[in-house]
Amino acid sequence: MSTPGFDLVDIVQTLRKRFRFILVVTAIAGAIGVALHLMRKKEFTATAQFFVSNPLLSDRNTIYGGVDSRLDYFGNEDDVDRIIALAESDTVVMKVLLETNLAHEMDKDLIDARNIHDMKSYFRRHMNIKRTEYTLVEISFTDKDPIRAARIANSIVVTLEQAYRAFYNANRANICLALTKKYAEQDSAIRVFTDTLAVLRDRTGIYDLLSPNRNNVINGTITPKGNASGKDIEVIQNIEAIKDGMVIDQSRLSTLIQQFTTGTGRQDMSMFQVISRARQPIVPEGLNGVMTLIVSCMLGFFFAAIFVLIATYYKALIAVQR
Repeated sequence: MSTPGFDLVDIVQTLRKRFRFILVVTAIAGAIGVALHLMRKKEFTATAQFFVSNPLLSDRNTIYGGVDSRLDYFGNEDDVDRIIALAESDTVVMKVLLETNLAHEMDKDLIDARNIHDMKSYFRRHMNIKRTEYTLVEISFTDKDPIRAARIANSIVVTLEQAYRAFYNANRANICLALTKKYAEQDSAIRVFTDTLAVLRDRTGIYDLLSPNRNNVINGTITPKGNASGKDIEVIQNIEAIKDGMVIDQSRLSTLIQQFTTGTGRQDMSMFQVISRARQPIVPEGLNGVMTLIVSCMLGFFFAAIFVLIATYYKALIAVQR
């Protein structure tokens, strides 16, 4: 029993004989593709682009110590990695959901735990963040409403920048808090020493400057007006020396507080350099109508031809076996 041959000539002849059937299937496939394209709910993607600034540029040492010539103004790969990780965090996702009122627009109440989980999942599925080879960060959001897609994409950029800046400002805020507490302690102690010195001077009548730190003590010029003893002079001198040292330390603390609070305001120094804000997209995602028709017809023609060839081959095989 021989197997029926099926060469290229047979394939062409078979397709020519069944061309009408293949053409009908191709037309039906094209019509189905166009119908599905028209029935499909269109989605639009809005994209924003920005560079990450080097966070060291806003550091106290850089601002007051001078910019190092080797310091790049743009963030490196590690900074971009932190941005991508932060964009997926619940902190950023929940803040964007609240600020854009997306949950309310989708009739979701964020009080319910299930709704919160669904909205976060929806947000992460429709948000996309990636980097380019030039360390440019692109954030896009896909939604059925093009205006809302652009609004949410821009909101993600703003919220992400605030969260990233807060990441660095938190340490500075803790340092400033410690310095402020120390400043208040110094100020309280200085007030006590000031009151003590005022009482001693009024009682002893010594109003000369006796602090060795001021380098102005002249022997034999102290003229007390009351009952002042040598011990009183030593006490005044010691208290003045301690107070002067604390005043100097307090001035240094004040300088440090000013330095650590520089550049930490919302409008002071931005961590992102936005080069392209998200605009309202015009073209929906996916293939347009013409491309959908072409692809559907090609698929219909391909599967119809395969079906015809397989059916003809097995029909010939059955006839040989008989």
